[in-house]
Amino acid sequence: MRTIVILAVLLSIISCKKPNRPVSFIYLDKLSGKDTASFGENGYIYKYLETILIDNEPNDRVDKFKLLRKYFNDHNKISLLEEDITRYSMMFWVKNSCTEYFIDNYLESGGFSSNNIFDDCENDLTGLYYYKRDKKNTNLWISKLPKGLNDTIYCNPNRKTVKLPNIKYNE
Repeated sequence: MRTIVILAVLLSIISCKKPNRPVSFIYLDKLSGKDTASFGENGYIYKYLETILIDNEPNDRVDKFKLLRKYFNDHNKISLLEEDITRYSMMFWVKNSCTEYFIDNYLESGGFSSNNIFDDCENDLTGLYYYKRDKKNTNLWISKLPKGLNDTIYCNPNRKTVKLPNIKYNE
């Protein structure tokens, strides 16, 4: 009798299907903003970085690409960038114990740079869009990343730019 009850409980647990959780995006303010990319002939070269955690990403590669592309198209800030920003990237990280720990704890320990998340959770980067401002036409942004994507974004020359926040180191 005891064996039958245990088997019945195990079968009911195994047959229970977990409900499908929706995909969600979490914008990381502390890892997003304007930052120095390097120092060039005419002074500093600035980049703008947007960092997003994706929870419950699709397993199917095509579905994931479509979802990330839609998020990028709907939320990127390229058209708002000031003239001194010449690089733009949007990075998607899988939400898991590494990225959650990093976000919750690592920023408080000091010594943060935008490269730390690469060092700590490099295998959890699940998507990247990277654009450079065209040198001749500053209203054009050109990308060859992710691999296989050749994309150009044209910004209206009369657009209004906004002073976007700097990356908030250790706040």
